[in-house]
Amino acid sequence: MANPSTKWNANTNPEDFVRYARLLGVLSNVYHQGAITKEEAEAIKAQLMKNYGVVSDWGVGRKSASKKGSKL
Repeated sequence: MANPSTKWNANTNPEDFVRYARLLGVLSNVYHQGAITKEEAEAIKAQLMKNYGVVSDWGVGRKSASKKGSKL
């Protein structure tokens, strides 16, 4: 179990970003294998987002190399 006092920030720490992305991948696999419900997956994802300081699925603190911003 993770230490609740640990502070992660996927927006500023590349190692935290990679860890967060990997955890989302594992969560997706577990959900698609039917081991957890959609509601459980959403609750876990919300907790991961909170723990890693992520407020949106888009961009997770990455800045565009372009001065105009990125176009998706």
